[in-house]
Amino acid sequence: MSDLTGIKVRLVEEYSDVEAFFQWLGQSRMVLAVDLETQGLDHWRQKIRTAQFGDADTGWVFEYARWSGVVEEVARKYEGDFVGHNVTFDLKFMEVDGITFPLDRVHDTQIQAHLINPDRRVGLKPLADKHISSVASHGEKLLKAFMKESGTDWASVPITEPTYWGYGALDVIFTARLHELQLPYMASFPELYELERAVGFVLMRMTQKGMRVDLPYIEQQRKLLERRLLEIRADVMEQWGITAIGSSNRIAEQLVADGWEPKEFTPTGRPKTSSAIFEQLDHPLAALKTEHNKVKTLVSTYLGKIEGLADGGVIHADIKQLGARTGRMSVARPSLQNLPRPEEGDVRSQIVRGAFIPREGSMLASIDYDQMELRIAADHSDAHSLIEAFASQPDMHHYMASMMFGRQATKADRQVSKAITFGKLFGAGVAKIGEGLGISFMEAQAFVNAYNAAFPELEQYMSILMAKGKYNFKLHGVAYTHTEFGRFQPTKPGTEYRLTNYRTQGTAADIIKRVIVDLDAAGFGEYMLLPIHDEMVFEFPAPEAASLLHEAERVMEQMDRKVPLTVGGSIGNRLSECK
Repeated sequence: MSDLTGIKVRLVEEYSDVEAFFQWLGQSRMVLAVDLETQGLDHWRQKIRTAQFGDADTGWVFEYARWSGVVEEVARKYEGDFVGHNVTFDLKFMEVDGITFPLDRVHDTQIQAHLINPDRRVGLKPLADKHISSVASHGEKLLKAFMKESGTDWASVPITEPTYWGYGALDVIFTARLHELQLPYMASFPELYELERAVGFVLMRMTQKGMRVDLPYIEQQRKLLERRLLEIRADVMEQWGITAIGSSNRIAEQLVADGWEPKEFTPTGRPKTSSAIFEQLDHPLAALKTEHNKVKTLVSTYLGKIEGLADGGVIHADIKQLGARTGRMSVARPSLQNLPRPEEGDVRSQIVRGAFIPREGSMLASIDYDQMELRIAADHSDAHSLIEAFASQPDMHHYMASMMFGRQATKADRQVSKAITFGKLFGAGVAKIGEGLGISFMEAQAFVNAYNAAFPELEQYMSILMAKGKYNFKLHGVAYTHTEFGRFQPTKPGTEYRLTNYRTQGTAADIIKRVIVDLDAAGFGEYMLLPIHDEMVFEFPAPEAASLLHEAERVMEQMDRKVPLTVGGSIGNRLSECK
C-alpha cells in the first residue's frame, strides 16, 4: 500500500492556476496520467465535463468547456509518456473534439493489470484499493452518496463539488502510481503488451466509425415480432390456461401433466428446466415456450437496443478489448457477441444481422475463421486423426460424429458430437453437456466416453494441462497455463479443467488481435468495422469489394501452422447476406 500523505489536488479556476500547472508540467516525471469525467458512456453524443492530468503526487482538474485549449496543448506539446486506465475510452471523447495524443507514447494500466493477472477485477478502484489506498473506493462512495442526496448524476453533479473534482484528481494519481508498480512486469511479456496497446487503438477507430443500421427495417421487424409474442401468449392461454408464459415452473407442471417424464430435478424436487431442455421436447407447449423466449430476447436485447443506441442511423458498438479473462474480445451495446452464429441456423441471427447495411457506394464484407478453436486444440494436442481430417474432410463435425459412433453419422449424431467438442473445449463437465443436449447424466457420460475413445489425444492433452496446472499450484501457489504467445492464464485450485479452454480461447484471442494489427498495417484500417467471435466485418467500396475481400482473406489466413487456420469470406448489401 502507498502513503497518500503529501499529495496535492487542485481544481483549476483562474489563469494563475493554468500558469502554475504549466510550471509543474515542465518538471521531470516518469509518466503523465490523463483521465476524463464525462456525461455518460457515448462519446459520439455526450460531452466531456472535466479533464484531469497528474502524476504520482499531484492531480489537476480542468473544467473542459472552459479549458479545452489547455488539454489540446498538453496533448500536442508534452514530450513524455502518457498513461490512462482504459485510456481508449478517454481518447475517443477527445478525438471527437479534434484532440489527438501521440499513440506510441500512450500506456494503459488496465491492459497492464489484465496481463499480470486476468483472474481479478481490473477496474481502477479495485486495483487502487489493493495496491495503493482504500481511499479510492471510499472517495467513490462519498461521491455517489452526494449524488443520491442532491438528486444529481454524472451529467449534472456540480463540477465545483469537492467530492466530484477530488474524485477525478485522485484518479490520475492512482493511475500514475499503478503504472509505476505495473510497468516493470511488462518486461516479462513485452510483445503481448505492445500488441494490446496497438490493437486497442485500431478498435478505437472501428468504434468511432461505427456501422450504419436500417432503422425502418428494425421498426418493421420489431412490430412483426411483438405481434408474434402476443399470438404466442394468446395460444398458450387458450390451449392450457397459462397466463404467465415466463414461468418455467408453470410450463413444466403442464408438461408433466401431459405426460413428460423429467430426468433431472432441482433440490426442491421440481423438474429441472432450461431453454435447452424445452427445446429438446416434442410438445407444442415446449415449442411455444422456446419460441417466446427467443423472440422476446430478439426484441428487447437486440432490435430495441439497436434503435436506442443508433445515432443518425449509425451505431457505435462498444468493442471490449479485454471482454473475457482469456483476453478474448466481446461486443456490447448491443450485445452482438451473444448473437447466435449464422451457421447455427437460428433466425434471430439473420434478423439482427439484416439490420446492418453499408454506407452509400459501399458493400459489407464478412471474413470468418473455419472452426478456429477446434483447429487450435487439434494443433496443441497433436491429434493426428484430426490434423489429417482437417486437410480432407468438408464437414469436421460430421466426420467426428462418424468416428465417435462408428457409423455414417446422422444429423442427431453430429449434434451430439459437436456439443461434446465445444463442451470439452469450454471446460464443461458431463452434467453441463447433458443439460445442453437435454439428456440425463448417464446418457451424457456414455457419449463422452465414446468421444474420448475416438479422440484419445484430445483427452490426454486436457489431462496433461490439468496435471501441469496442479503442479504449478504446488510450486508457485497458483494453477496456470500460458497461451502459445505467453499470455498468463491462471485458474483457482480445483478448476484446472478450465485450463484447456483458457489456453485455446486465449491463443485464438492472441491470433485475432495480431491479425487485426496486420490488417491495419496492410491498409485495411479504414475498412474494418467490427470483430464478432472469430469473424471480422468490413465495409469496402463497392467497385473494389471483391478484390479487397480476397486480399483481406490472404492477410487473415494462418497457413504456416500444423493445422492451418483457414477463412471464408463473402460480401453483401446487408450483413445477413454475408454467409
